[in-house]
Amino acid sequence: MPSTTSTISAADRHRQRLGAASVRGDLVDTVGQLEGSPRAEQIAAWLTCLGDEEVLDRMSRLKATDTYDPDVVLRNLEVLKGLRDEALAFGGKEPFER
Repeated sequence: MPSTTSTISAADRHRQRLGAASVRGDLVDTVGQLEGSPRAEQIAAWLTCLGDEEVLDRMSRLKATDTYDPDVVLRNLEVLKGLRDEALAFGGKEPFER
């Protein structure tokens, strides 16, 4: 009897895993550049504890800035600060004062 617990194909799941692996590395670098960020190892540990879908969800909060729209840039900065704060909380540190 087929499993009803997953509605995602093996190929889609594989693409999701590859995408999440790439995003994890990018987020370690990007979040690590923010003032008050934890060390890269802590950010990587936090991202490793998240499922692939959770990582991709966090990345999807960031919007492309092809035109460098100031509103989009500021929104992305706020999203990144939120991710930094999640990584800090994972390590048991208080979020950076804004």
